[in-house]
Amino acid sequence: PQRQALEWLSSDVGLKTYSNDRKLQRFALATFYFSTGGALWKRDDGWLSTDNECTWFTTSGTPPCDQDGLYVSLDLFDNDLNGTIPAELGLLSNHLITMNLVREGDGSSLYGTIPTELGLLAQLEFFNVRGNELEGSIPLEFVKITGLRRVIVRQYMLSGQLPTVIGIWSKVGFLV
Repeated sequence: PQRQALEWLSSDVGLKTYSNDRKLQRFALATFYFSTGGALWKRDDGWLSTDNECTWFTTSGTPPCDQDGLYVSLDLFDNDLNGTIPAELGLLSNHLITMNLVREGDGSSLYGTIPTELGLLAQLEFFNVRGNELEGSIPLEFVKITGLRRVIVRQYMLSGQLPTVIGIWSKVGFLV
């Protein structure tokens, strides 16, 4: 996925005009697309086009970016994501607030583990991977995100014990 994302980004005619933040953002999102079988999603309108990534499809119905063009909401609820969550999402560390990757029914699923690099998402407030086939433990780095308000990992095949430092999640109002 990383190679595919780099090749895609390298061929972008607007690449030289993008800020470094925008280049990283497009690379992280393209890696996510390739890592989760984007070509087979229910909807991928705009993804990997030359259009601004703030116009790419999202299930939330609201623009995924803030006023500065930074991607704040990765919301692809029940969109037949199939694959692994790439570590490159950690590149959205200064601005991603919502990650809603729910699977409902018998559709495709995310599998593998939660990458430790998601612990870099310092602004993350909402994390929902309900219904997927993720496994392993919640990485220690992930529980260091102190602004989390909701964490939903139901049907997540956790193994091991929850880290004792989970107590720093003082703002979490919902942990399933």
